Amino acid sequence: MANKRRCDSLDGSMVHVRDNIYKKPYRRQNGLPGNTYYALIKCEICQKPYYRDLNNHNRGGRPVCSQECKNKLMRSPTGSKKFKRGNGHGYILIKNPTHPEARKGYVPEHRLVMEQKIGRLLKNNEYIHHINCDVQDNREENLIIVNRWNHNTIHKFEKHVKSLMEIGVLVFDKNNLEYKVVK
Repeated sequence: MANKRRCDSLDGSMVHVRDNIYKKPYRRQNGLPGNTYYALIKCEICQKPYYRDLNNHNRGGRPVCSQECKNKLMRSPTGSKKFKRGNGHGYILIKNPTHPEARKGYVPEHRLVMEQKIGRLLKNNEYIHHINCDVQDNREENLIIVNRWNHNTIHKFEKHVKSLMEIGVLVFDKNNLEYKVVK
């Protein structure tokens, strides 16, 4: 049986089950005992530990402890509110229903960043590549425009490129738009 010790949380009724898992006993409407399980995790914004209901733990979204931290997550560096969400592939989508390439009112953030940088809409044959292979890193200096063939070629070797860049063996040369081995 697990080490059941009380902890100083919520209303003090949490019981430690194992690792960072806690339970809060309660009585169901039919009078039988029940438990709600929580995971002790850190807020992605303020790094404060908080208890997240395990029923909602795997629903996606980034773990934040409060509405205040959620608002910080949703704001851009300039302070204007961005309505962000993710898609199934990790890309950040921005609500922009008037954009010609919007799908269900959302546009990938990396496309918006590059369009703002070059001052025009992207053409159908232009693809955006994330140099460091991190699809959530949408800084201007991490994005380049490539054609479909080059983009597909890069992605064939993506896991190798990413690991080689992390250890410093490979760098991206923006002048020639190619990866180079560091000697």
